[in-house]
Amino acid sequence: MFQPLRKLRQGLRELARYDAETEALNQAVDLYEIEMIHRRFARQTTRRPGF
Repeated sequence: MFQPLRKLRQGLRELARYDAETEALNQAVDLYEIEMIHRRFARQTTRRPGF
């Protein structure tokens, strides 16, 4: 029911080190990488006419 003390301490450390700017940059990089993957797949899948 209760989280172990170690996990609680780790969570508090992560909250103390939280940086909104860094988090926003990480999310932007993730979105960029996802977009590049989608574009790569779109180029690879050539649809033949009539199918």
